[in-house]
Amino acid sequence: MGDFNIQELNNSKIRRTECGKVSALDVIRVLSGRRNPGRTLKDICKKYSDLSTKLYYYSFKKKGGGLSKKTPCLDRKGYYYLLSLLPGAVGDEYRGKSADLVTRYIDGDSDLALEILYRDGDKQRRERAEKRLQVTKTNKEVAVLVQETGGVSYAVVHNDRYKGLYKKNTAQLRADCGAKKKETPLNYMSEIDLTMNSLANQMAIKKGDPNSVFSAANNIRKAYREEMNKDLVPDWVETCLPPKKAREQLNGQLEIPLFS
Repeated sequence: MGDFNIQELNNSKIRRTECGKVSALDVIRVLSGRRNPGRTLKDICKKYSDLSTKLYYYSFKKKGGGLSKKTPCLDRKGYYYLLSLLPGAVGDEYRGKSADLVTRYIDGDSDLALEILYRDGDKQRRERAEKRLQVTKTNKEVAVLVQETGGVSYAVVHNDRYKGLYKKNTAQLRADCGAKKKETPLNYMSEIDLTMNSLANQMAIKKGDPNSVFSAANNIRKAYREEMNKDLVPDWVETCLPPKKAREQLNGQLEIPLFS
């Protein structure tokens, strides 16, 4: 998604106000190559009247001194809106990319969030997001498996996975971590827990049997605990989730792994 940015916004031929707004006339002239940007802007506003409500008027300083006539300008949001209406190659490119982006958002493309985090540059958030998205992807694969095999509902598979890992169902996990009624407990889980949930899904997918997710999750839990020194594990870990006080200390975010 990095190529979505229109670099021409930084073009020195496009005048800017002191507060960062850009000349709508310069944008049309530079990006669409129109020789009469005033006429083009007028035509666009006539066809799309809401653009006129996004215009600000500003007098730029002339090179020889004095001020120019009031020039229609746009803030960042208005600039991108104008791009979607521009005639020519730049307008076509922007409309195409916008359509792709909206489609991905509506379709729930989980990679979209990850791409934004990569651009953000926060390594910790990105690594957690990768693990969270991996669970989402394997959940979708399990959902397909449920449809293909029948006999068990998607909600049952979720509950079985949680029961295998935490000895609790979805509703109980929501209550323990303070999640909303329809919110997934995955949003509150540590990276370790996200990995375990993803692994349980993958094992069930490999077997081709959604009913096997409970045994897979249970085996993962047992294997993990065998590797831990139980003398170092606090008593409350036996319930798999921190008590309310521990959760409150973490401001609702379970950064302590549910397993450790």
